[in-house]
Amino acid sequence: MRRDLPRSVGRASVPRVSRLSTVDLIAIELRKAIFSGALAVGAQLGEVEIAAQLGVSRSPLREAAQRLVQEGILVAIPGRGMSVAVIEGDQIADVYEMRLAIEAQAARRIASRNDPAVLERITAAFEELVAASEGRTRVQSVMPTWSCTRCWSMLPAANVSAGPWHR
Repeated sequence: MRRDLPRSVGRASVPRVSRLSTVDLIAIELRKAIFSGALAVGAQLGEVEIAAQLGVSRSPLREAAQRLVQEGILVAIPGRGMSVAVIEGDQIADVYEMRLAIEAQAARRIASRNDPAVLERITAAFEELVAASEGRTRVQSVMPTWSCTRCWSMLPAANVSAGPWHR
């Protein structure tokens, strides 16, 4: 090999593996805990307790929590710490509008593939949702089959119905 050529010449180029920082990993775990309901909507974030559960110090936990504040998942209250965000009544219409746009586009993309098995699953899920809206099925039996987002998990704390199918 000639000395004036870069070492990578003649070799396959492989991108560097990105590594997540401790703060990134903590933020991921906090999101999971919030989205799964392990950290309830409106609940205060017990910094010492959560840091102990995650096996990390409070400093990276605070930094990860600040990221979630910027994302709107947590709310910082000066002098009181942080808590899981709650969707207020006036924001619920916006949530439904966003979901409608996203889910309609997703349905169009899936339907355009013409995969009978997938279309059958979508039809069955839709029929379950219709049954729930007509009161023939409880919402709890339908919701786990749908991909729940942050918005769905936060609606109960707003103390309002989850739409026309909620009974």
